[in-house]
Amino acid sequence: MESPIHPLTNKCRQSRIEACSHACTHKPVDFSMLGGKENNMDLPSRSGRCPRGFSTLQIAILSVLKAHQQIITYWQIAELIMAHYKITTTEGAVRGALERIYRRGFLIRSRAAVGSLKGNRYAFVADPCPYIPTYSAMESGNPPHTHSETEECESAPLSILEKKDRKNLSVSSQWEEDKNQLESLTEEDIKFHWPKLAGFGFGTDQIRQIIRRLEQKGENVPRANILTGLDHAEWELKHGQMKDAEGLEIKQPVNWVFRILAKQGYYPRPSGYISPQEQAELDAAEEQRRLITAREERLKTECNAWIAGLSFDERIAILKGKNNGFHIPDNVALRNYFRAEIWPKLQNGGVE
Repeated sequence: MESPIHPLTNKCRQSRIEACSHACTHKPVDFSMLGGKENNMDLPSRSGRCPRGFSTLQIAILSVLKAHQQIITYWQIAELIMAHYKITTTEGAVRGALERIYRRGFLIRSRAAVGSLKGNRYAFVADPCPYIPTYSAMESGNPPHTHSETEECESAPLSILEKKDRKNLSVSSQWEEDKNQLESLTEEDIKFHWPKLAGFGFGTDQIRQIIRRLEQKGENVPRANILTGLDHAEWELKHGQMKDAEGLEIKQPVNWVFRILAKQGYYPRPSGYISPQEQAELDAAEEQRRLITAREERLKTECNAWIAGLSFDERIAILKGKNNGFHIPDNVALRNYFRAEIWPKLQNGGVE
């Protein structure tokens, strides 16, 4: 659960910077500075709780979003909050807190991507509270409210968003990234990659429902499993092989595929299915076999033509001394000579 604004009891957390100045509980509010439409929100509070109903986590999130209006993911918000405000939180908690914030109508989000980074952009329709400073204000060295009962904890890096090494991301962070990429799929994307499934009505709603079902079981399934599963289902539809355990044709492919992916996070590989990557390797191997055959055929043809063009004296000169005391058929000796002496020159355009 999200906690109220009062100081945390955890020793390490007592030295954290608050994401709110607590001005509403420390001095009278100057209503003239807030505007008429804000007045009905500024009520007295008790026990240090926010009179506008924001939790500690929500206030920290709003402070971060005020400063970072570029693309940002849930895991990045969580790490910024932990680094700067020393509030232990998770991606799931951030997502849940944001869902409750959206209902108030002052914050909007939109899906966005830059390169491999996919997340959300946030914009404020109205300032939720003038006493929630921006994240940059926290970095200025002049925090509005700091607890100092204990020694400061080990400081965290100032810019989580600048991190390039993501090898140490938790499994949940990876799942969050995978989930964001799955949720970024559009109806047009699905029609392009899986036209047969899309033709039966499979779309972004099913993708999001699959994600929710998997999250209910706490399963962090790699997006590759789900995308490959969709490839398998598409192949079955294309080849008329989508059948149940009794061999009967599936009449409602959307329900069938959804149920399997939502339960297992994967759709089994159909018998006879060859993935594009596998097909590419098979094609490359076949190309090499064909190339070897063609080279051998060319060598044979070139050799026959060379032998046929030899004069009697040239033939005798080549064969002279080639037997080394052993009887080797003339034809074999000439072919060996061609491979050793003539063929390399032909490969190099006649250059020694």
